[in-house]
Amino acid sequence: MDHLLRFDELCLKLAAVGERINDDEKLVVLLGTLPQAYDATVRIIVASNGVTLLIAKEMLRREYETLQRREKKEVALKAAAAALQAGGSSNKNQQGRKGGKKQGKKGGNPQFRGKCFLCKQTGRKQANCPKKNEKSSDEFVFSVMDPHSDGVESTWLLDSGASSHMTGDVGDFVEYQDLPASIWVTVANGQRLEARGRGCVRIVLDQGTTVKLTDVLFVPQLDSRLVSVPALTAKGSVVVQFERSHACILVRGSIVAMIPKIGKLFVWRVKRNHDVQVAHAADETRPASGSLALWHARLAHVAPSRMKMISQACDGVPRFDGHGDDGQGLCDGCSLGKLSFSPFSHTSGSEVKTSMPFELVDSDVMGPIKPPSKGGAKYLVTFIDDFSWRVYVNVIMSKAEVFRCFKEFVAMVRTQYGLPVQRLRSDNGGEYVSVI
Repeated sequence: MDHLLRFDELCLKLAAVGERINDDEKLVVLLGTLPQAYDATVRIIVASNGVTLLIAKEMLRREYETLQRREKKEVALKAAAAALQAGGSSNKNQQGRKGGKKQGKKGGNPQFRGKCFLCKQTGRKQANCPKKNEKSSDEFVFSVMDPHSDGVESTWLLDSGASSHMTGDVGDFVEYQDLPASIWVTVANGQRLEARGRGCVRIVLDQGTTVKLTDVLFVPQLDSRLVSVPALTAKGSVVVQFERSHACILVRGSIVAMIPKIGKLFVWRVKRNHDVQVAHAADETRPASGSLALWHARLAHVAPSRMKMISQACDGVPRFDGHGDDGQGLCDGCSLGKLSFSPFSHTSGSEVKTSMPFELVDSDVMGPIKPPSKGGAKYLVTFIDDFSWRVYVNVIMSKAEVFRCFKEFVAMVRTQYGLPVQRLRSDNGGEYVSVI
C-alpha cells in the first residue's frame, strides 16, 4: 500500500532530523490522511480501545486487499457485460445479412418452431438462449476475480435472531453425528423445519485463517447457511459490530472478518477448503491413541475428574467420560508418584553421617526424557548435598556434558560458599568413570 509506505518514509525523515513523534500521534495523522474509501475502517479503529499503530496498519492492509478484490470483480463484470453486448450485436448483424439474401431468393425467413435444449421454450434456439449467455458470463467472472482460489466458495448469512448455526448442506461438516431426537426449528415465516444432526464446520477466510464453527445444526430443508450471532458471542472472546454498510467480527480485539451488507442481509462469502477440512477431520476423529495421555501430561497430570470437566468445557480436547482409563493405560508418572515405600533399614555401619556442607555430594543422571525440551535437552544431572539435602539440577543435551556440569558445580560451591567438594558418590556410570 503506497500510502503506508510514504507515511513510514515521512516518519523516518522526521526522526532523522530529531523530530520524535509517538505512536499515538502517528496513528492520528495516519487516520486523518486516508482516502474516503477507508472511512468504515477508520470508524472501527477509533471505536475500538487499545488499537496500536501496528494493528491499525494491519487492518488497513486487509481493507486495501478487500478493495482490490472488489475492484477486480467490478472490472470482470464490466468486461463480461461488454463481451455479451458485442456478441449479441454481431449475431444480429449476421442474421440480418443472411435474412436479406434469403428474402431476395425466397421472399422471407420462416420463424423457427423448434424447442430450445436449455430452457425448453418453443421458438428459440440454443445458440440464442439467454441462459447460455448467463452461464458463460458467470464462468468468466469466476475465473477472473480469484485465480488463486483453491477452495469451494460458500455463502453464510449473519443472523442475529438465530439461536444456533445452521446449514442445509451435509457436505459442509468435518464432524457430524445424528441427533438422538429431532429438533424443530421455526423460521421467520412461521414454518417449522426438522434438524437431523449436529457437528462442526470449518471455513477459510480471505487471509487464510481457518475458523471452526461448533454445534452447527443440519437442517436439510433450509435453503441458506446461517451464522448465529448469539452463538458466536456466547464465549465472550468474539464480538460482532454492525455498521451501516458492513459487519465486523473481532476476536480478542482483532478483526478477522468484514462482512458486507447486500440489501438487508449481511452476506459472508468464505472458502470451504476440502483439503483443510479432511486434514482436521482426520486429526479430530482419529482414535485417541495417546491423545488423552498427551493432554493429561500437558495439563500437569491432572486428575481424571478434572480431565472430564476440561473435555466438556473446552473445544479441541478429546472427549473423556471418566470411566476407567479410556483405553489409555495407567500413567507411569502418576502411578509412581502415588506409590509408598517402607523406610529403609539403616545400620550404624552403613549409615553415612556428614558434619558439614558438601562433605559428601550424591550425583546421578536421569534420561533420556521423552519428549525432549524445546531446546533439545534430553537428560538431567543432579548434585545433592548429603548434609543439607539441597538439590542442584542441570539440563543437558547428552551425557558427555556431565563432567562439564560437575566442574561448574565445584566452582560454584567454592565461589558462593568458600567450601570444597570433598567426596562425590555416584552409581559408577560411564559418564563418571570414563573421565577419571
